[in-house]
Amino acid sequence: MLPSASTILSSVAELFRRHVPVVLLILWVALSLFIRVPWAPAHTEDAEPAFHKVLLLSSPAEKPRTLAFEAVMLDTVARLRPEQLLLYLAKDSLSFTYRPGDVLLVRSALSDGRGYVPSGASVCLENRSLDQTGWLQGRLRRSALAFRQRLENALEAQPMRQESVALIESLLLGDRRLLSRDQRYAFADSGAMHVLAVSGLHVGIIQSLLMGLFTLGGFLVIPWNKKRLRRLLTLCVTSLVWGYAFLTGLSLSVLRSALMFTVLPGGNMHKDTPVKYNRLAVAALIILLIDPSAYRSPSFLLSFGAVLALMYYTPRWSRWYRHFHPGNGLQKGLISLYEKLRNLTSASLAAQIGTLPFTLLFFGQTANYFFLTNILVIPLATFLLAPFGLLCLFLSAVAPSSSLTRLVVPLADWSAWLMNTSVRFVQHLPGAVGAYTFTPLMAALLASFIIFLTAYLRLRKVPALLCLMLAVLSALSLVILYAYSL
Repeated sequence: MLPSASTILSSVAELFRRHVPVVLLILWVALSLFIRVPWAPAHTEDAEPAFHKVLLLSSPAEKPRTLAFEAVMLDTVARLRPEQLLLYLAKDSLSFTYRPGDVLLVRSALSDGRGYVPSGASVCLENRSLDQTGWLQGRLRRSALAFRQRLENALEAQPMRQESVALIESLLLGDRRLLSRDQRYAFADSGAMHVLAVSGLHVGIIQSLLMGLFTLGGFLVIPWNKKRLRRLLTLCVTSLVWGYAFLTGLSLSVLRSALMFTVLPGGNMHKDTPVKYNRLAVAALIILLIDPSAYRSPSFLLSFGAVLALMYYTPRWSRWYRHFHPGNGLQKGLISLYEKLRNLTSASLAAQIGTLPFTLLFFGQTANYFFLTNILVIPLATFLLAPFGLLCLFLSAVAPSSSLTRLVVPLADWSAWLMNTSVRFVQHLPGAVGAYTFTPLMAALLASFIIFLTAYLRLRKVPALLCLMLAVLSALSLVILYAYSL
């Protein structure tokens, strides 16, 4: 017997009531695909090179033949905010070093918020402090960037390898300017590129270190009023996490990660409850309110795809594991190590499933040993490089010549060297990288296959068979389309 119309309407209303943020997020993205959001940033498009007056907002990021600057156009202003762009200046056209706050006159053809300035097509009009551009960045962000620059200067004065300094600055401060081309390729080919971009991994490491510091490694137990103490501790850690986000420049990826850790506490990540999906949707909606075009960016799709897959798969896979009874001594330690490796491998596989369609679409390659890379890199970053790197940054700025600094600097240098060596080891394994050419339609078919296959494993009877048929149809369509494109 078919359900009545009133039953269907009541079911839809109950679904909307329980998952309002999820429904609003789906409606937002669906409408954005067909309707141009009026406050979304619209970039200037030049068919031919034209003159533009731009203000540099960041220090340069070095590329093989260019220097990349975050900039804002001063000659054209969008409806609600100045138009920002990424400007590439040819290295052989730079007569001196440009700094944040410099105003340039450049001749370039702009496309989708990017512009390449060839040799001899840039003129510095004036050098002024960023204090005069508070309407662009804000005093708090400028102070954070200035403080970060002082930390970097102090770190670079220490006797360390150049690659170690570059890795520490990238991992802890989100500044990748010093990374060599070989370093970038090594992390990309081994599947450890997420370590170089400040994201949820970095915010999670900082949060874990702060929790360990406040609780003395978990040994601090105060029985009086524990619930209120936990709330106070969570508030302190969350405030410091946001302070770290400001220190790294408050980019979109850091803002997204800080929001996730604010609205989605780590303890709820592995619980199979619908509340966590609502909180994830709230974080996405806040990001879209700040930048309505963010849903098109690779970092947005990769981050939320990975987190959504972690939320869904890891609690279900944990039910399939064999749970060992805790033993004594060495046996207990081996069981604990096995469970940590198992959970890390499961999380790596879940994140890979959630990001695979976007990775193939945007980058055209996959790191085939991603699980091995995460087993090596994440423990090194969490237990070696992050603690020693933070100590090295702090001591280099406060007491650069002290005996404790001379002790910590070699440890941080060795930790960074060990991580670089591990990444290069995975990079040079046979078949480490798989190269593919994916179109948006192929990525959509792959995502459909993953969704329908997951639904088949979750549902029963007729809906399960329907999802299995759709999964097989998506897989066959993907194989035929990819074979035809070769």
